[in-house]
Amino acid sequence: MLYVVDYTEANHSGGVVFAVFFTLKDGNQVFNIQNNAKFTKKGDDVEFVDPPLGGTWTQQHLISAIKQIELSQTVTTSTTDLITPAPTVHCESYADGK
Repeated sequence: MLYVVDYTEANHSGGVVFAVFFTLKDGNQVFNIQNNAKFTKKGDDVEFVDPPLGGTWTQQHLISAIKQIELSQTVTTSTTDLITPAPTVHCESYADGK
């Protein structure tokens, strides 16, 4: 599993966090987004704009991921690099109804 944070504020005071699971399906890498949540941050306090699905356990893990990512090296990717996925990559979400 991989947590990804998309900061919407330059000072990292808000954004969206994603929980992404990786699997192989028919020889292709599948990126399955299991959860996402919009958050705001003041100091060390993280609050969700709309609580993510999964209750307290999920919220605690997402908060922990946000805090760990904040202390890690930041990787920036341009949106143009994300527009054309590799032909062997398939993305899906619980919202896809699969």
